[in-house]
This record gives sequence, C-alpha cells and structure tokens, in this order.
Amino acid sequence: MRIKRSCLILFSLVLVISGKTQTNDFELIESVKTDSGSKIVYLTAVWCKPCMEKLDTIIKSFGGDKTPQLIVLFDRYGYHQVYDKLKKLYDTSFFRILPGRYYDLQSKGLLNIKVNPGKKIMKRFNAEVGHYLSKNLTLDDLWFGQAIYVREKKLIILKDMEKEKLVRELKSLVN
Repeated sequence: MRIKRSCLILFSLVLVISGKTQTNDFELIESVKTDSGSKIVYLTAVWCKPCMEKLDTIIKSFGGDKTPQLIVLFDRYGYHQVYDKLKKLYDTSFFRILPGRYYDLQSKGLLNIKVNPGKKIMKRFNAEVGHYLSKNLTLDDLWFGQAIYVREKKLIILKDMEKEKLVRELKSLVN
C-alpha cells in the first residue's frame, strides 16, 4: 500500500513538474452559481475530430475579450500532449479542462492507472448539470462538440449542430 501511494505521489509530481500547461479545471455549476456574467462553454476533446473542427470557428467568433466570456472545456485525454500545438494556434487563456473528479483513477499494480472512458465521464458531468437544471440529461443531451450558453444562472444547451449553425444560434442568444 505504501509503495502504491509513493508511486502515485511520484507520478503526480512528474505530471506537475513536466506539465507545460497552465490550464485549470473548470467547475461549471459552481461558476454558474457564483458568477452572474454570461458565458459560452464549448465542450471539446482533442480525440474528437468534428469537435476540433468547430473549435477554430468558435474561437474566431467568441474568443478574446468579447462578451459573453468564452470557456473552451476540454476532456483531459490527450490534452496535455497537444497543448503546445494549441498554444501556437490560439490564445489558451480561456481553455479549461473537466475536473479530475469526473475521472476514476484506480490503481492496478504499481504504475497501471485505469482511467474511465469518455462515456462514464460525460455521464457524471450530465448528472451534475441535469441536477442543477432539475432534468434527467443523457449523453444525447450533452456531449463533446456541443455548447452551453449561460446567462443569469440559466443554462441553454445547444446540441447536434454543425459549426455554422452553432455559431448562428449562439449569436442569436447573445444579441
């Protein structure tokens, strides 16, 4: 047990020291409860090609110092490996990652760490957002490549849209 804990601590330190990213976790519901400002939260993952194709359009339309605030919320899988590439392409100051509590880190052996697949992670995220909305959300309701518009502590989920339609819908909500 002591060896497993030591290995896990060492592994965490290696990630912290070698981590070149300055990306923070983003607690959506906590942000909605404490901040009355409006924001667009775009859910994406580096392994999701359609999501990443929308990213450029979303950032060009809503990034920078524009109102509402843009938050690009990434799945952790693969994010740190491509962060340097993303940093060359975009202002990453509004990039955030899903909180670690959605991920099930279970140690099996010394360095074999099992991490849940995206489906379980998003089920947990959907459950939390659904609880806030008093709705039972499914993966069809909220998944990577979709956006959430937040205004006056209310959440509007925009799903299953190609990038131009998504931007149009977001702009209509903003105006």
